[in-house]
Amino acid sequence: FDAPLKDVTVPEKQQARFECVLNKEVPKVLWSKGTDILKAGDKFDLVADGKKHILVINKSTFDDEGDYTAEIVGKKSTAKLTVTGMRLKFITPLKDQTVKEGNTAHFEFELSHENLPVTWYRNENKVHPGRLVVISTDGKKHVLEIKEATLDDTCQIR
Repeated sequence: FDAPLKDVTVPEKQQARFECVLNKEVPKVLWSKGTDILKAGDKFDLVADGKKHILVINKSTFDDEGDYTAEIVGKKSTAKLTVTGMRLKFITPLKDQTVKEGNTAHFEFELSHENLPVTWYRNENKVHPGRLVVISTDGKKHVLEIKEATLDDTCQIR
């Protein structure tokens, strides 16, 4: 290897590229992640350009993180992919609600990060605050209240 692989860090959903240069032309380099052999497809592009060989990882996700290896007859070069971004998690998920007609339906969830914009949906439609709909945020906690619920309010909240 005239130029071995180098560690790569990319933002989530971006393309990652591993590149190596060999000291002689070879038709093919074996690319792998851990013990998995990589094949060209939607996720990976394998490019051979003379002595230069490139592995392209499309739309990087956290699952793509790990060690990638380029291997030719008995020689190998390995480098690490790190994907950056917000590893957002639901600390407490939404729960189904059943309320008596005329009462308030209270939906609440908590995220792993504070001060994130949240959009509530009622079936496929965005929910907007109003006289009977209250939306509030307190740090990581997000709340939607539907007051004076009626049978017409039966829906999926997400």
